[in-house]
Amino acid sequence: MLTGKFWITPEGLIDVTMTEHALVARRVMLGLAPDEPRFTVRNMFKALSPEEQAEFRARGVPEDALSFLEKEPNEPRIFMIRERGWIRVRASGFYIWTMDAATLQRILGAQDFWRAQTKFDPYEALNFHVLSTHSACWLTARQLKEAPDAATAWTWAKGQKYLRTIETE
Repeated sequence: MLTGKFWITPEGLIDVTMTEHALVARRVMLGLAPDEPRFTVRNMFKALSPEEQAEFRARGVPEDALSFLEKEPNEPRIFMIRERGWIRVRASGFYIWTMDAATLQRILGAQDFWRAQTKFDPYEALNFHVLSTHSACWLTARQLKEAPDAATAWTWAKGQKYLRTIETE
């Protein structure tokens, strides 16, 4: 059984089990250190004020992040998934922008994530929420590891009846 809340990023794994995905995403977008208690759960979706925008612009925060955060409400999790290629993990749910070879490889290659799982069941359903197409599918952990490529994994995931047949062989 997969447990915990994580971000799988191009740079590595961020454990957010004791906080919120959106709060961590917002802090990273703005270049804030974890110990800079600038934003809380209550204001993590709030638009930046003009003064805050000027301050963060002076600190070198990228314009795409600032323009995203100037609107209200904003969703920092979506920005990091879409624009920075992050993968949000909550227990057995993977929130991804697209199901492609790079995403699949990053999930499989996230050794710190897989080591953090204390009870691993190769037949547990892993749920993939593909945000770019508003679709969802599932594979077992075993199938994810055995799929020769992302296209095959996606085909298997869309063919739920076929998946059940494979699992019983």
